[in-house]
Formats: sequence, structure tokens, C-alpha cells
Amino acid sequence: SNVLIFISTLFILVFPATVEAREGGHISDNSARALYLTAFFLYFFFSTLPKLGLMCLFQSMVAQVENGPRVFGFIAIVAMSFDAIVVMTLSVLFNRMEFKNALWVTSFVYVAHGFLELVFGPLLVLLPMEKLAEAAAAGTTDDTSSMAAKNHSTPESPVPEITPQAEENVGSYRGRMTRPSRLDAADSYYTQ
Repeated sequence: SNVLIFISTLFILVFPATVEAREGGHISDNSARALYLTAFFLYFFFSTLPKLGLMCLFQSMVAQVENGPRVFGFIAIVAMSFDAIVVMTLSVLFNRMEFKNALWVTSFVYVAHGFLELVFGPLLVLLPMEKLAEAAAAGTTDDTSSMAAKNHSTPESPVPEITPQAEENVGSYRGRMTRPSRLDAADSYYTQ
């Protein structure tokens, strides 16, 4: 997935190159629009799947870490703060530089980010292969064993039975859900 993110950042280079080509008279306005659209599409095509995978990975990491929601909540605040700093810096850059040069600088920032993620991303997120092999050989994963430890049970614990009291409560809930509402009364009034 880190390779896909790096590839997606390379498509950002199309934007300043297209501006250069259009200003130089090498391509028409419609060709420039087509290149912009294609670059946007390819950027999001290659970067969306890794982002979704990272979100799923973070959810499992939160479940495995003690005080996970607090830790990752703090990480989210720090990441949002860095995003805001980058956006403000790029805004200042666009105000102080010629548009074309600011686009080149922005593109290289994206490519540098993609390169850093390509090189350091696996080291920060993935478990060592030996640990994955040990978990697979043991027949359990860290996720299952950590959830069992939190519940003070084994992963193969029996499922509790539904008591008559619980069934009665569900029945009363279903009864409230099927009670006619004002909309049903209004509907019958207008259909007469």
C-alpha cells in the first residue's frame, strides 16, 4: 500500500507540468483540462485504497493497545495539527511565489511525503514477520487473545443463552417499533 501512495503522489507532478506546457503553447486548454482530470482521478484511485486499509489497521491497533482510544485520539489531534500547519504554509507559499513555482514546490512536498511513507511506513506500522509467523503457528492472533484477556475468558467460551426476561424486553421493543405513528394516520386520511 505504501507503493500505491508513492505512485499516487507522482501524479501530482502532472499539475505544474501541465501549467508549463499550456503556457508554452505546447498543449491546448482542453488538453490541459483533460490532463488535470486524469491526474486527479489517478491520484485518488491509487491513494484511496491504502487510506482505507490504514483506517482498518488503526482500528485493530486501538483494540490491541491498552488505553488505545486515548492514545490514538491524541495521535489524531497531532496529525490534524500537522495537516493544518502544512496547509497554512502552502497558502503562504502561494501568496509569496509565482503560481507555477508554488505548484512545483507543492508537488515536490507531496512526492517527498510519498517517498517518506514508502521508506518508513512499513517500519512504523507492520509487525515483524517473525511475530506474524509465531501467531499463525499458534493458531490465534493477538486480536483474539487480547479480546479474550479483556473479557477474562477463552476465545472458545460458550455464547450465553437468551433468558425469558431478555426475550420479553425484545418483544416490548418490537411492539414500540411497530406502533402506528402520526404519519400512518395522516397517510390514511389522505388516501380516503
